[in-house]
Amino acid sequence: MIQCDFPKAPKENRYIIQDILFPPLGLEYLAQNIRDIAEVKIFDNRFPEYDLNFLKNEFDKFHPNYVGISVNFSNQIYHANAIAKLAKNSGARTVIGGWHPSSVPNETLSFPWYDIIVRGEGEQTFRELIKKGDPADIKGISYKNNGNIINNQDRPFLDLNKFGLPARDLRPKISEKYYNMIGAPIDCMETTRGCPFSCKFCSIHKFYRHTYRVRSISNFIKDLRQIKNYNKLIYLVDDNFTADRKHVTQICKAIIREKINKVFMSTSRLDQVVKYPEMYELMAKAGFMFALVGIESFSDKALKNLNKSLKLEEIKKGIKILHDLGFIIEGGIILGADYDTTKKDLESTLEIT
Repeated sequence: MIQCDFPKAPKENRYIIQDILFPPLGLEYLAQNIRDIAEVKIFDNRFPEYDLNFLKNEFDKFHPNYVGISVNFSNQIYHANAIAKLAKNSGARTVIGGWHPSSVPNETLSFPWYDIIVRGEGEQTFRELIKKGDPADIKGISYKNNGNIINNQDRPFLDLNKFGLPARDLRPKISEKYYNMIGAPIDCMETTRGCPFSCKFCSIHKFYRHTYRVRSISNFIKDLRQIKNYNKLIYLVDDNFTADRKHVTQICKAIIREKINKVFMSTSRLDQVVKYPEMYELMAKAGFMFALVGIESFSDKALKNLNKSLKLEEIKKGIKILHDLGFIIEGGIILGADYDTTKKDLESTLEIT
C-alpha cells in the first residue's frame, strides 16, 4: 500500500522537506485489518527514497496481487496515475482509496490504470475484497466490468472499536527522520470520525454521511500505549475532536489518571471554546497545547454564507481564551470566501491574519 506524494514537487519544495509530515494513519489501519490474511507492505511515496524508480523495483521484486494507493488531495491524482501504471504493468490489480476517489469514483475510474475504488472507510471493505477476490456485491466498492463502471451499495459505518489498532510496526526505520511537526517527532491517533456540522466548503459531513462516532476510552488508551516513547507530540486527527464534550472530558481525565506524559494537538471550533471554556481548561491540564481551528473568514456575511455557524465576535473571544490557557493556535482561512471578494478584501484578510 502506498501513500501518494504530490506531483512534480522539486526537491527544495517537497512536502517532506517542509516542517510538517504526518504518518499515513489510514493505511496503517487498513494494514492491521488484513495482515492476518495477506502479506502487507506500506511505502510512503512522500519520502525521497521511495520514488517511482524504487516502487517499480519493489513491484518487480514482490509481484503483489494488489497495490493500494491512498489519494486524499485532488492534485495527487496524476502522480497516483504514474504509480498505478507501474503497478498494472507489474501484473497487480490496482485499488485506489481516499477522499478524492471516494468523492468522484466515475471520474477516477475513467483513468485506465485503476481497477477498483474502495469508497469511504476501507477497513472492512478492503478485507472483504482480498478474501473474496471479486469486487461484485462488496459494499463500498466501485469497479470496472467490461468497460462499464459499477458502483456498489454504500457500506454502513461500523463501530470504531471493532477495528484493530494501527500497524505502526510496519513503518521503516527511515520514517523516524521524516514524521515531524516543526522538527519534533510526531505520531497520529484518532478518537472520533465525522463531524456534526455542515459547513458548505467542507466534504467531511458528505464523506461520513452526517454521522459522528467515538472510540471507547479503553481503546484509546490501549492505542496510545503502543506509541513509541520518543514521540512526545501526538496529533489527534479527528475532524472535530471537541464536538462531544463528554467524550473529550473522558479522554482528558484518562490521560491525567494514567499519567501519560505527551503533548497533544487537535481540531476545534472557536464557538465551542466560548461556550465551554472549562473543557479547554481540562484539555490544557491533560497536555493539549496546539489547537487547529477553522476561522475561514473575518466577515460575518461570509461565515453565514459558508454555513459556519460562527460569528466574528466568537472568533475573537475564542482566540483570547485559548491564548490565555497557553494554547498555540493554527487558524484556517479561506481566501475569497465571498464571491464578491475584492483585492482589497483579500489584502485586509492577509493583514489581519
